[in-house]
Amino acid sequence: MSASERKIAELEAEVRKLRHLLTRQLGGGDTLWMESGVNEHGKAFVHLHWGQEAGQLTPAEAREHAVAMLEVASATEHDAALWHVLREADFEPEIIAGLLGLMRERRGGTPDASAVAGEGAPD
Repeated sequence: MSASERKIAELEAEVRKLRHLLTRQLGGGDTLWMESGVNEHGKAFVHLHWGQEAGQLTPAEAREHAVAMLEVASATEHDAALWHVLREADFEPEIIAGLLGLMRERRGGTPDASAVAGEGAPD
């Protein structure tokens, strides 16, 4: 491959990258995008993009985060089920939030997660 052909290939790759980033930027919003990548040395990575933020994880880091997300998803469903059971038993929301906070602390989380507005939660 000649020097000019290499340069053209580099520019075409850069154009593909810019188109890709622009597409993600225009359609990204608050969605967390993830996709596979390989760097110029053949090392695998996971590219993350959320709004104006971007980053990369190793495949092992991505798996670790995925497992953590599954665990949190399961815990939040448990928390919601407990919330509904206790509300049906006429416990006040403040009492339930306090109880859930204590439970989160025992799981290693923060006690004030329910104080966050939770705009992403469905009604």
